[in-house]
Amino acid sequence: MNYSELCIDTWNQLDTSGDLIFGYRTCCLGLNDDDKTDLHIFVDEQNRYHLAIIVSDAITKDIKDPHVNGLRIGLCQYRFDDDRVNQVIDLTCHIGGYLEEFTEIVRQIARAILENGDLPDIAVNEVINSWISFWSNQRKEALSEEDQIGLFCELLVLQKMCGINPSNAINAWRGPLGEKHDFNFTDWTVEVKGTRRKKRIHTINGIDQLKRLYNKNLAFVSFMLCVSDGEKSSNLPSLIESIIQDYFREKPNLVVRFNDLLSAYGYSPMHEREYSKFNIEIIESFFYEIDDTFPKIISDMFNETLNPRVLSVRYDISLEGIQGTDFHQIRWGDYCY
Repeated sequence: MNYSELCIDTWNQLDTSGDLIFGYRTCCLGLNDDDKTDLHIFVDEQNRYHLAIIVSDAITKDIKDPHVNGLRIGLCQYRFDDDRVNQVIDLTCHIGGYLEEFTEIVRQIARAILENGDLPDIAVNEVINSWISFWSNQRKEALSEEDQIGLFCELLVLQKMCGINPSNAINAWRGPLGEKHDFNFTDWTVEVKGTRRKKRIHTINGIDQLKRLYNKNLAFVSFMLCVSDGEKSSNLPSLIESIIQDYFREKPNLVVRFNDLLSAYGYSPMHEREYSKFNIEIIESFFYEIDDTFPKIISDMFNETLNPRVLSVRYDISLEGIQGTDFHQIRWGDYCY
């Protein structure tokens, strides 16, 4: 079957009459429905779900079991429909509650092998490594459009900062952790906002969200955007993949950290198909240094302490007519250290 059509219902349609002794009845994953490949999926007699990739020269040390609940990876030997015994890289999901995640993992591994030409052991290890952060968050709902926009804008800033120093950039990204400002560097913090309103109006959440932190300077990055399928548009999965390929490809520890932060934000690749349909185009982007003239409300403006029963403050600011610096002209090395 075409690997891209694999879905959670596919497993219920597989022939389960086989067994370990006489061989399993499998379905091949390929680029087309009739392709015969080395990628086999099947359900065994104990109702466990398998992706078995036939290999001839893989050795145990090449395969890394993530040791997470419900997923097992290793080298095995199975007999398939043709009665031959095959050595395979075997991925097994033995808890039905994780089947949705397992299905997406199988699809991504198949894509890496069939579309990108990756070797099976490399494809398995890289996909599993990228999923470790998301596996236990199995029941998370997809992000709303506004949350997707917020994450997209933060990732645009992260991407620029990674061009200076990927490690410093990923360590400074605090938005997913719920801290006051989205990025926190030695002398600067940075708050990022995106809006799809017709005017440059942003919603500020919290009375001190635009207050300088300790003795640090505070910057504000403003994106005006629209939902579009134009040539200049992009989406979360493609932007995330671009950051990983450009800056983290040879740094597995940073990939794990990056995915941990994405997971903390609420992002999961389980919803990748949905996210890839929501395309965003940036119309304008500006950088501001927040000073006394910048529109804001902070607690220092009040003569008296706010009543503790005021639980939250939310307000809008307009940046129409306020001159900022083009986002792409900023020398990020002056800020992200």
